[in-house]
Amino acid sequence: MADNETPERDMRAEVKIELDFPVEIDGRTITEITMRRPKGKDNLLASKAKGNDLEKGIALFAQLTGEPPEVLLELDEVDLEKLGTQHTAFTARQTGATAS
Repeated sequence: MADNETPERDMRAEVKIELDFPVEIDGRTITEITMRRPKGKDNLLASKAKGNDLEKGIALFAQLTGEPPEVLLELDEVDLEKLGTQHTAFTARQTGATAS
């Protein structure tokens, strides 16, 4: 997808995101992260998080994945971008085909 393209709207309840760069935290190797669709309360909680936009984004992704911020902060930037892309797909407002 080109930088200026909007991802297709994704109507699934949750998505498993395979990590390109697995991380090991406390003896646990994480190779994929499951993200669920965001709700209004998730955005509200993230907006109340302290810090800059990145810290608020990490707080939101922690809500949506069930992973603690400490895990998300260890992700490679490529994998963190995958989470952002999926969040954008969940919240896309375009019409057309949906992912299945």
